[in-house]
Amino acid sequence: MGASAIEVGVYNSTQDVPTIASWPKFKMIELGWTKENEDIESSSGGLVFKRGNDGVFIFLSSWPDAVQISLVLVP
Repeated sequence: MGASAIEVGVYNSTQDVPTIASWPKFKMIELGWTKENEDIESSSGGLVFKRGNDGVFIFLSSWPDAVQISLVLVP
């Protein structure tokens, strides 16, 4: 068993990790996803959402000039 197609997106933001994390918590639930896990600190963190057999992993990492946001969709 394995994913048929994993999609990955990487983005940068100048906002802090907790501020960035607040958006997907609201928006993903609004779109019908269920939050499975959350571990957010001031400089890094992650969120896991599930809908049916699909999962989304959101990783946040602080760098000196930006926060990197990595999104992984596993169907």
